[in-house]
Amino acid sequence: MKNVFKQGGDWKDNQGRNYTVKSVSNKEFDGYISKGWYSNLEDCFALEAEYEEVGSDYESELRAKIRALGGKAGGRSSIATLEKQLKELQDGNEG
Repeated sequence: MKNVFKQGGDWKDNQGRNYTVKSVSNKEFDGYISKGWYSNLEDCFALEAEYEEVGSDYESELRAKIRALGGKAGGRSSIATLEKQLKELQDGNEG
């Protein structure tokens, strides 16, 4: 048997957060996890981070053009490197 946790419910942790806990068989465990339950109490209160791609519109445009031509831009490539890579891809596709 294993415990699974979910936010909300009748149980309260030492920080005052409500949660539900169930004991499930090893066979049922993966099914509960896939339905949004957690194997660890702290994980059920963890916030999922939201993020935005960092960079200028110009950089995003360069990266999109490189992908469209079948290239792969490195994650930390400078603008100059992206411009060079795009030019090489464009020159190669013209011939």
